[in-house]
Amino acid sequence: MKKAILFIATAAFAFNSCKKDEAPEITNVSTERKSLLIDFTATWCCPCGSSLGIYHDVLHKYPNKVITFALHASNDPFYNQDAYWHWANIYDVQGIPSYVCDNQKVLWGYVMPDLHLDTTHFHEIIHTTTAQNPPVCGIGIAKTISGSTMTIKTKTVFFGETSGNFNLGVYVVEDGLVYTQNCSDDSTHNSVFRECVTDADGAGILLSSGAVSKGKTFDKTFTYNIPSGYVANNLHVIAVIYKMGSDPKPLEILNVNRN
Repeated sequence: MKKAILFIATAAFAFNSCKKDEAPEITNVSTERKSLLIDFTATWCCPCGSSLGIYHDVLHKYPNKVITFALHASNDPFYNQDAYWHWANIYDVQGIPSYVCDNQKVLWGYVMPDLHLDTTHFHEIIHTTTAQNPPVCGIGIAKTISGSTMTIKTKTVFFGETSGNFNLGVYVVEDGLVYTQNCSDDSTHNSVFRECVTDADGAGILLSSGAVSKGKTFDKTFTYNIPSGYVANNLHVIAVIYKMGSDPKPLEILNVNRN
């Protein structure tokens, strides 16, 4: 009898240990529309450092409403060539610093002195986007890390009937990267784009094509091998739902979330 109890207890422990390596159930499906802010930047770029105050001000004014990632340009230690040029080509980014907020360019660039960051327009975009209630869909994320392997689960829920081609983009970003920023005392870089999990550059994978009914749910699971040099505890996942057209540029960003 004691042997039987010991066997059951050992089996239960083994089962629970296996479960720890799996991504937990998703409970953070976003029921509110959030904004996506893409920051084109570089550590060697002086205007990029000078504009950090405006960038941080936008984030502080909209806590939990703006999700951001930073794409660092060439000759930068955080440069991801495929990702940078995917988005730079889509949004015709010709200089840095440049910002794209919810599919719209908001520029302030050294190489384009006639274009400046219009903070009023910035706020208008975010206000308009986050006022969508309910949004077309929500996205939730869960992840676990075991050794050098990250398991990611996403859950997309559509809150109303719609139709079109919908893509899911899943990206890994890293916080707490320390490197001198030209023209700024702030040397800590957060939400630095590391990898696109769903494809090579950033366009995402097809989630659904055609009509989608209210309440329709899409569950996806991904595995990401963490490269050496990345700090696993500082890695986060961003998921974006795009409505696509025939052009590589998304017709619309439907929602975004970060774990």
